[in-house]
Amino acid sequence: MLREVTSRLRSDEVDGYVRSGAWTDDTIHGLMLASAAATGDGLLMTDSRWTVSGRELETGIARACDSLLAAGVGPRSVVGLHTGNHVEFVILHTALSSLGAVTLTLPSRLPSADVAALLEQADADALVAPTGSAPRIATHLP
Repeated sequence: MLREVTSRLRSDEVDGYVRSGAWTDDTIHGLMLASAAATGDGLLMTDSRWTVSGRELETGIARACDSLLAAGVGPRSVVGLHTGNHVEFVILHTALSSLGAVTLTLPSRLPSADVAALLEQADADALVAPTGSAPRIATHLP
């Protein structure tokens, strides 16, 4: 299906998009770090539980990268993120992107059996999940 959709995109359409300035070579990681640097100690992002400054976001991304690398995550790794729509999702997704890994977004309200099935179908290399949910998900994995 994805191949069918992307193959319909003509090169002249892509060229027009690039010429308009809508397509840039910036990466998620680069954009987040640029925003963090511009914001410094000022508020950059907030959710219902957490507020972070640009500096805190930058530190969080670096720590997440270190932890993910230590866990063996690298380029082309598929990592399930079973988190809510919170700041930590942005930090983890940005860290995974900067490592060249692929994020498999798993909504936090998805039942454990469904999460396990998606991890298996995606041949995921790792899962980042709240401490309490990881053991429940593991019971559904082969």
